[in-house]
Amino acid sequence: DAAFAKLNTAGGDSFDIVVPSSDFVPVMAQRGLLQKLDKSRIPLKYVDSALLAKSFDPHNDYSIPKDYGTIGVIYDPAATKHPIASWQDFLDAGAAPGISGKVEVPDVPDENLGIALWAAGKDWNTDSESELRQAADVMKAFAKHIKAFNEFDVTGVTNGSVVMAVVTQGTARTMMEQKRSLKFVIPQPASELFVDNYCIVAKAPDVNQAYSFIDFMLQPDQQVKECVYIGYPTALPNLEPKLPKNVPLRDAIFIKPADFARLTPHVIHPSVQGLVENLYNEIQAAAA
Repeated sequence: DAAFAKLNTAGGDSFDIVVPSSDFVPVMAQRGLLQKLDKSRIPLKYVDSALLAKSFDPHNDYSIPKDYGTIGVIYDPAATKHPIASWQDFLDAGAAPGISGKVEVPDVPDENLGIALWAAGKDWNTDSESELRQAADVMKAFAKHIKAFNEFDVTGVTNGSVVMAVVTQGTARTMMEQKRSLKFVIPQPASELFVDNYCIVAKAPDVNQAYSFIDFMLQPDQQVKECVYIGYPTALPNLEPKLPKNVPLRDAIFIKPADFARLTPHVIHPSVQGLVENLYNEIQAAAA
């Protein structure tokens, strides 16, 4: 994570605010890179309670949600012939003639292993070495069907050189704007919830300005503007009806409540993170 790397440099104490993904919040907090928040200075009434008290920061001592999303599968129904409803469907379809070699997966170690863990009905936050190795074996066997490790290749999906890809819902929406026949699904039984968060750096040179910025960005009108700009839902409760009527594919921005309930933030386990990265390298090598 670029923010984590910057805060660990000599100039890291020149920043007031950092916006890490959910899995890096506890890592940064444990290393003393973030300061504990004074929540009386933050307008929490403009933050959806469903995004608070998550596992990565149970009391929101160090982080306030900014925006959020998930990953799923975007696919061309004319190519797959059958709907993709589960992660096992994704793996089975990817091995089929006409689809093999036209599949993309994220360039992210944990999400690659997550595909196999979710398909097996296991917790993708496992710290079991045996479960991680089993997941890697599944993905290494699948690797020959992978065209590229890239979750932001809009062109490949829209021009048909890629017919199935694992992407965020925001990227999927961009693709569907260009090619309306595409379908996006958050496969069963589970997937990722990622949350980008406002945090104040431990040695922030202007703490008052940091709180003022967070207060400004959490105001309802600003959250609506940001959602329209970035294409992901911000933390504002009941956000969808507040968007302008002319926002295209507005439904694709949001995650349905039943799907949201199946999502889990990623947890970095230092004890096995090196193994996770090594296993991912093996998956990439198997695809070469």
